[in-house]
Amino acid sequence: MRHALLAAVLLAVTVPGQARRGNLPKPSPDVVYDVALRDYGLLVVKFTEGTAVRLRDGQWVGDRDLAAANALLRQAAGATRLFQRPEAALDQERAALLRDLPATFDPPADLNHYYHVRAADDAQGRALLRAFLALDVIETAFPEHRPDVPCDPGDIEPRTPSFRSRQDYRDPPPTGVDHRASRVIPGGRGEGLQVIDIESSWQLDHEDIPQLTQAAVIGAHTASLNPNHGVATVGELAAEWDEHGVDGLVDLTGVKVHSHLRQFWASSVNVASANSPVGGFIMLEVQLSFMGRTSPMESRDDVFDAVRAATMAGRIVVAAAGNGSQDLDNPVYGGRFNRSVRDSGSIIVGATSGAPLVRASFSNFGSVVDANGWGGSVTTTGYGDLFSVPGDPRQSYTSSFSGTSSATPIVTGVAMAMAGAVREQLGRQVSGLELRNLLRENGTPVPGGSIGPRPDLERLLAALGLPDGLDLPVEAGLGETLTAELTGTPGTPYAVAASTAKGFVDLGAAGRFLLDPSTAVVAYFGVVPASGTQSLSADVPNVGALAQSTLYLQGALMTGGQLDLTSSVANYVF
Repeated sequence: MRHALLAAVLLAVTVPGQARRGNLPKPSPDVVYDVALRDYGLLVVKFTEGTAVRLRDGQWVGDRDLAAANALLRQAAGATRLFQRPEAALDQERAALLRDLPATFDPPADLNHYYHVRAADDAQGRALLRAFLALDVIETAFPEHRPDVPCDPGDIEPRTPSFRSRQDYRDPPPTGVDHRASRVIPGGRGEGLQVIDIESSWQLDHEDIPQLTQAAVIGAHTASLNPNHGVATVGELAAEWDEHGVDGLVDLTGVKVHSHLRQFWASSVNVASANSPVGGFIMLEVQLSFMGRTSPMESRDDVFDAVRAATMAGRIVVAAAGNGSQDLDNPVYGGRFNRSVRDSGSIIVGATSGAPLVRASFSNFGSVVDANGWGGSVTTTGYGDLFSVPGDPRQSYTSSFSGTSSATPIVTGVAMAMAGAVREQLGRQVSGLELRNLLRENGTPVPGGSIGPRPDLERLLAALGLPDGLDLPVEAGLGETLTAELTGTPGTPYAVAASTAKGFVDLGAAGRFLLDPSTAVVAYFGVVPASGTQSLSADVPNVGALAQSTLYLQGALMTGGQLDLTSSVANYVF
């Protein structure tokens, strides 16, 4: 079908961004870290690649002379592996990546080369840091972030009202991302996909996010760290589409959450990757300090290496740029955000000042930032300033969620909508780099912002060949009229089938029949008019039993004796 050529072209122009791990200079031993943010009593130490260093019986062993490193270790209060998952599991995953490594790619980092080294006090930690940095076998070393460092970038009775009308970031451009364009395409609501949100904590059991329960938590969870922040970000993505509260951009996606517990920054990325399928999404709602500057999470080398390993393994990572007002192209970063030097493969998200197409004053910016979302006035779950019930945080809503924290779920939702629609309609998987390139090229510009464009789902899906022959420009609720549009060559015979259930039958060259064959009926037929567009309408009865039901439509065109199926559309009755 027509999709095949488009898919081949997109794959051909996708540049493998993860090819470069980079060779950044070792930190200067004279760097002074802010003790309010960094703990000299706990150092992160990374051995150089190729040393094969492992911790055995309280000392390091490997393929190099480690006498000096072990002498320092004996002075310290001990060392532990930085990444929490088993050493053997990390070795196996790296070996799998190396087996399939393209010749032009730098090898993935050996994550088992990262260690936490405990000092007796800050004074000893400063001395040990300087000494470790002087060793040739050490690639990098730095004091760990303190566990209290600021890191989060910003229906039950009684009945909750609907706040859908306040979710303007879902509107058509230039205001929003045009959510309608994806939600009417089966797959565009995130069906069959999974996202893992990494941040501090979440308010579980919120009335509007049925998936956000204890069963969704991977690992330990300290609910008190910042639960409103977590439930607000997940609400933007996965809040249930119904008559109360808010609606998520990809409300049918699978949701998992994993806390870094404000100390396991890089390990949290690795844990999320291990719990994600190929094509799964990981959202990094974290900002950390670098040289006193609030920066993206991957400013840390261990986080960068963990993210790169995840994207090389087929996971899609979307990360907040951070709320530091920083130019990420500033030489102070030493090329950390210069993708010609190194590239983790992640998608980096900046923020506008809500609806106006102006970079938010707090948003980090630079050539590495791929796209932006609303950084203010976002209506979602949590906090309670918009609506709350005393004593019941499960019914809390806000109209003022902000920062790159609110922007990142918007871009994540857009990327997931694209991936889900392509997966279901075209039968293929999109890579993180393909999504990143599309986001950079298809959206509403922010003049002079250096935060990438605001995503435009209609343009983004069109670049992927969707919708193909059938669209649903007007959705309908109870008692309303839906309007579908079929396009084709004038004079071509057509038929449009309808069903209340999805299905899948591979018809070869004709395409994919995506309705349930046992319930599908022909709802419309005729000949494409001279305009090339046939408008089709249907009334939805005002019958309560139809609420939250879905009508699926798919067209078929007979062109020159060849059957050609359109993509399918869905009208969700709300």
